[in-house]
Amino acid sequence: MRKLIDVHSHVAPKGYLANLEQYARGSREPEIIRQDGMTIKLYNDGKYRMPMNESMFSPETILTQMDQVGVQMNLISGVPDPGVLPFERQPAACRHLNDCVAEIVKAHPGRFRGIGVLPWVCPDDAAKEAGRIKELGFVAAMLYSHSGPLLVDDPRMDPTYQVCQDLALPLFLHPDVPLWYDVINDYNMVSNVGLVMDNSLALLRLFKSGVFDRFPKLQLIMPHAGGVLPYLDGRLSYTPNAFRRFTPENQKPLADYMRNPNIWYDLCNPSVPVLKMAREYLGTDRLMFGADYPFVDQDVLLDKLQKIGCSAAELDGIFRGNAERLFGPLL
Repeated sequence: MRKLIDVHSHVAPKGYLANLEQYARGSREPEIIRQDGMTIKLYNDGKYRMPMNESMFSPETILTQMDQVGVQMNLISGVPDPGVLPFERQPAACRHLNDCVAEIVKAHPGRFRGIGVLPWVCPDDAAKEAGRIKELGFVAAMLYSHSGPLLVDDPRMDPTYQVCQDLALPLFLHPDVPLWYDVINDYNMVSNVGLVMDNSLALLRLFKSGVFDRFPKLQLIMPHAGGVLPYLDGRLSYTPNAFRRFTPENQKPLADYMRNPNIWYDLCNPSVPVLKMAREYLGTDRLMFGADYPFVDQDVLLDKLQKIGCSAAELDGIFRGNAERLFGPLL
């Protein structure tokens, strides 16, 4: 088995799912139902449905693919995200989901490590849970593109950023259904485009609001090869002469933000040209293998990465070394 670490994978623990209806009671945006072995989120009075086939998210299914491809370890986060639940139930749901993930990790030594969830809308509870998952051996915590109505640059997020910095607990910036989903509720654009767009806007908010200036040791993983931001560099970095008087003098080019040594990237974008650009634009020392399973098959991403012109040393970093520089020894 190759020494390969996948930093982006999702698992739906049965114990958490069994209690999901209780946690979600009264939730309206989204409403959450269980039906025919699936958890379904209903938005806009049911006009938009986001189904999750639970069998695809089982640890057994994940291990089968890992063994077929030769992946030794997956970093797993539990789903569905408790951040969509009523605020007062999020702390209990986060603790339950993290406990379930910890049990899966314990049951399969050497194959999984956990990425935890936090009740971001409840800062005191989030701080306690961050400390608890660190003690449980989790390697990171999820930060969603928004937590209920809270955007990532909301000042109410700062206490939890401080705790995660103090604990040396990296954050994994992950998409959630955009608050503006109703304007792209056609042609499956919410899933195919909206999620990555919303995550890209969240990272830009973190940059522009000075979060990384206030918390200079905070580590963050951005998935999907940087989202859409590398391809918007010209629009975000260049200001025509006529508009420069409206631009802050200290504004940095986007690349300076993106190449912050505390920002890491997974490469879940199964396109050889896109991955080549990520390599050129971001360098390879903070790129990591992450398939976002079950949304991309590990063998597909592995095949694409072997076609982008990386040296053996660069691939070794992407497949394992960079993750262990960020998280510490994993294998």
